[in-house]
Amino acid sequence: MEYSVLNPRGEIDPIEYIALQPRVKDLNGKTIGLFAYFKKHWVLILDEVERQLKARYPSARFTRFQYIKDPSTHNTVAEIAKDPEVRPQFEEWLKGVDCVVSANGDAGSCALYLAYNTSLVERLGKPAVNLINKEFINITKSAISLRGVPNLRYVVCNVPDLSMETNLERAIKEIIPPRISAVLDDIVKGLTSPLNAEDKSVQKNTKKEPRIVCQGSLEEINSFYYRKGSTTCR
Repeated sequence: MEYSVLNPRGEIDPIEYIALQPRVKDLNGKTIGLFAYFKKHWVLILDEVERQLKARYPSARFTRFQYIKDPSTHNTVAEIAKDPEVRPQFEEWLKGVDCVVSANGDAGSCALYLAYNTSLVERLGKPAVNLINKEFINITKSAISLRGVPNLRYVVCNVPDLSMETNLERAIKEIIPPRISAVLDDIVKGLTSPLNAEDKSVQKNTKKEPRIVCQGSLEEINSFYYRKGSTTCR
């Protein structure tokens, strides 16, 4: 007997890709938006980003926005673009900034949704850079591509997930500062380095997902999932 595996994504419209927003020339005198997702320690990371940027650019100003809806089952919406309650507030906040630093992709779904929300910053006309951990580079790349900003700039800062840390004072003094210091130049470059040809390009995605992704016997179907990494059984 032959079986068919349908595409779980169903029929979707092609993704509309956009070019990156132009960068600011420098950060002196600029208003820098600091965007945190729902975890409390992400605010601490951005506190340190502000402290170190302020030391380098004394005339820079800072403003903050935190989106507190996490991507768990008790929230029906965890993405600002699809949140009619929060999106107007977010858009109003963005009007007052020149660029945005977002933090911090330190877990799978967190990195995914942080990248979704940072992509919205670019789609709404402001340059952004997204801080993540190296384990979640692929997730971030997938997310920004799905939201149509495939060249969105990110910086690998490797501040670990501190959700279970019982002594945040130690994190504030010993963990966060050196890791932000190590990538501060990259953060600045992400916000100020001129766009290259790839950044400026507007790709058009005309690829259509197939309705049926695999056909065959149960053994062939199982082999298909094994090759895709969706099962460990053969």
